[in-house]
Amino acid sequence: MIRGEAPAGLVSFSGASADARARTACYDVLVALPAHLVETLVCPRCKGPLLYFRRGEADEREADAFLLCPGSALRFAIEDDVANLILDEATALTAPEVTRLVARGRQLGLAVGGAP
Repeated sequence: MIRGEAPAGLVSFSGASADARARTACYDVLVALPAHLVETLVCPRCKGPLLYFRRGEADEREADAFLLCPGSALRFAIEDDVANLILDEATALTAPEVTRLVARGRQLGLAVGGAP
């Protein structure tokens, strides 16, 4: 994810005063990874496509975003607005977990190319 301008009605606090931050609980607005970037990302292990859960599995908060490689059964975190594609830091998933996440991705309308 990348930081962006706040939608109308929300406040982005990049450089705002402490007093302004104290008046609301909204500290930063996060914007989803650009589609053209997600389309170019591939799994570092198998070079397969990645599923981008931009608001996490529950589809609630962009802070819960992650990338999934069904082919390698790996889940990649998005930390500090950067996709972490370091293999040693990815979470290995079981086959049932991958199947569940791919099914959830389909429910969410994600493009699930190359998924089992």
